Amino acid sequence: MNKLLKIRNRIIGIILIVINMYWFWHNLELAYLYRYSSVLFVIMLPDWLLTLNIIFSLIGIFFGIKITRKQLEIRKGILMNLLIWFLGGILNFLFP
Repeated sequence: MNKLLKIRNRIIGIILIVINMYWFWHNLELAYLYRYSSVLFVIMLPDWLLTLNIIFSLIGIFFGIKITRKQLEIRKGILMNLLIWFLGGILNFLFP
């Protein structure tokens, strides 16, 4: 039973890390494209929002690492990650 819990912590932690790494990469790529490319965007997110999303994704990666190392409960980690994703999504929706 303990081995199953350890495997479950690692799997969920790795899934959260991968999702937050994608979110980090996506926002970093958008920031790069806004500044250094000749692509014209219809809607551009402000720099402060991209920076905030990058910080949120780094916090989410930190939560995933904590879950993987069993320093944070799965339920608390997932709820905090969902709160971060929800807050980032609402900010992206309200301030395009």
